[in-house]
Amino acid sequence: MNTLGDHLRKVRLNRGLSQHDVAKILEVTTDTVTYWENNRNQPTAKFAKAIIEFLRYIPFSLDGCSIGKQLYYARLVTGKTQQEVAKLIGCDESNLRSIELGRRKPGVDTTRKIEEYVRVALDTLPNEKRELTNLIPPIPSVPSPLPASAACYHYAF
Repeated sequence: MNTLGDHLRKVRLNRGLSQHDVAKILEVTTDTVTYWENNRNQPTAKFAKAIIEFLRYIPFSLDGCSIGKQLYYARLVTGKTQQEVAKLIGCDESNLRSIELGRRKPGVDTTRKIEEYVRVALDTLPNEKRELTNLIPPIPSVPSPLPASAACYHYAF
């Protein structure tokens, strides 16, 4: 099981619920649940948070994840958009998206802010959910070759 849709389908079936039942719980249409379960669409952060709450566990591990993937997962857990998180960490939305996709590597200051956001996001979870995230140790910071006035990222070579 790789996606939220896969986990959603498994938990729904284990609980004996129909897609219609889950749609009511998540306040979406039955078609939306079908698309998620068949991996035709991915839920937005708002609905990813609701799905994770419905599952009652976090369906991914941070072990071995890049900082971009950690950031993405933290956004799913909190239900925040890229725009909201970009404001929190002082980066623009397009740079945040590039970091999440692994196209850009964040600078030292941005890396620290992302690490803090990930920690705070996961600390807001109830203890039983937090234990399932397999938290990883902080990523060691590497001095950035860019001046402090540079944008919130540097290119990965």
